[in-house]
Amino acid sequence: MDKVRLHTLVSGGSFGRRANFVSDSTVAAVNIAVAIKGRAPVRLQFSREDDTGAGMYRPMYVHAVKAGLDATGKLAGWQHTIVGQSIFAGTVLGSFVIKDGIDAMSVEGVFPSQYSIPQMTGDLHSTDLPIPPLW
Repeated sequence: MDKVRLHTLVSGGSFGRRANFVSDSTVAAVNIAVAIKGRAPVRLQFSREDDTGAGMYRPMYVHAVKAGLDATGKLAGWQHTIVGQSIFAGTVLGSFVIKDGIDAMSVEGVFPSQYSIPQMTGDLHSTDLPIPPLW
């Protein structure tokens, strides 16, 4: 490890490809270093086309909300349905984030609610797609 140096590109957040569960960019850099038998430093930089074509995309979510008002115009009930692909399902972090079948990231910002909403109910339908998601 004393012969390995990581140089972080100071540009934007630079979290996209680094923050995935398969570490594909790290694996690619290691494979290159092994192939050249460590004779030179390795710099791995993806083009925009390669980066966006990596096959890891932010999953699409659909929200359906039914809300009702009482006779005075105040919120009387709220039913929220969320459908989408979990980012954590099938990963090492899934057991920490998914509890009782609910992925906390999938319902973030909705449940638990910051507001006191009477009769608030909701459900989550997680889809399973062959496209690996990333946030």
